[in-house]
Amino acid sequence: MSADYWAFPVASLGPAVISRIGSKPGDYYENAYPRSDSLLSDPHRSNCYVRQQCRVGSRPHFRRLEHKLDAKWSAKWSRGHLKERGRSMQPLVSILIPAYNAEKWIRATLESAIGQEYPNKEIIVVNDGSTDRTMEIAKAFQSRFVKIIDQTNHGAPAARNRALEYAQGAYIQWLDHDDLLARHKISAQLRDGEFAKSERLLLSCSFGTFYYRPQKAKFYGGPLCRDLAPIDYFLIKFSGNTYFQTSSWLVSRKLTDLAGPWWEIRSRDDDGEYFCRVVAAAEAIHFVPEAKCFWRIGNYGSLHSAWSKSDAAREASFATTCRCIEHLRKLEDSPRSKAACVKFLQDRLPYFYPESQDIVNRMQALARELGGELLRPPLTWKYKWVQSICNSRASKQVCMACRESKVFAKRNWDRLMYTFPSAVVRHDV
Repeated sequence: MSADYWAFPVASLGPAVISRIGSKPGDYYENAYPRSDSLLSDPHRSNCYVRQQCRVGSRPHFRRLEHKLDAKWSAKWSRGHLKERGRSMQPLVSILIPAYNAEKWIRATLESAIGQEYPNKEIIVVNDGSTDRTMEIAKAFQSRFVKIIDQTNHGAPAARNRALEYAQGAYIQWLDHDDLLARHKISAQLRDGEFAKSERLLLSCSFGTFYYRPQKAKFYGGPLCRDLAPIDYFLIKFSGNTYFQTSSWLVSRKLTDLAGPWWEIRSRDDDGEYFCRVVAAAEAIHFVPEAKCFWRIGNYGSLHSAWSKSDAAREASFATTCRCIEHLRKLEDSPRSKAACVKFLQDRLPYFYPESQDIVNRMQALARELGGELLRPPLTWKYKWVQSICNSRASKQVCMACRESKVFAKRNWDRLMYTFPSAVVRHDV
């Protein structure tokens, strides 16, 4: 038996392996790593630990040697995982956070990422030219596995692409700067071993919406909350005007590479377009009901709410809508997929009607090409009376003002309860 054995740093072996290192020096080493071709590098360092079997007493002695890693082993670690003779490590998960003017939220978001019970993770925050204290607060969390990157303002998709350049994980967890992950979110999605069946399996989970108090989040079930084939996801999403929030997904490196980078366009639906590409590249979607994430809504400084109502912004939104339709038609171009695309356009029409008549005309032309016809966006029954006294533009403004007032009231009530939880005293009658 050779005297030299390569190994991980002791702390990274895990309790199950450490428990096997007993008083008999040869047992574990001979079975697990019999030759020096088992070199395993530390993903965060440029050296590794070398274990030398010294037959002195009953326990091995360890010494640290500098070693230049060859490209083969570096490439394996760059994917965050290594399978050594049937023994699978936990894959590294990269949690990527684009941040812009998020001084109110970034601390809680980072705490939820760092607090993940899943151990093998790295966190990368890209500050996209914030003008507040976002960078200062984020830097307080900087450590060996929390990287903070600063750049000039280029928009959320560019910040996500920058974070992806630095990511080393075998899986990518996207997280917006004001959203939260349940403590067991990642561990639940990787617990049952389904991910090991294929690198093109896409993992999903449910999400809840909240203003300030995540414990009061409202979770949404629906037809997407189950295992799905990619084509079924598209048909349900397009026909039912439903979706998963960005943080719901856990994406393998393989799917990330196949989908390509985020489209650097300032659209309110840049994430919808990106995940259409991810789903189209997947073999299947596996829904994990135990995993949860939290989407903060009513935040007018969020990455999505920062979208303006300018003509340029509407043009960008129309462009992402067209791309989503292209992704579905590449996957399946059939009567049912065309009908789903028409329904998708109909549901998007209120964003553009009546302000952007040119875009409305192009949407109508696309619907006719798909064999359908778009109808004038109807108002809900609560606001139908508005149409009888106002034109289309004024009716839409009245409806939006009413909805925004409702959100404003709910948001500020929740903020009061968050800030002063005992401000309102409940009395039994």
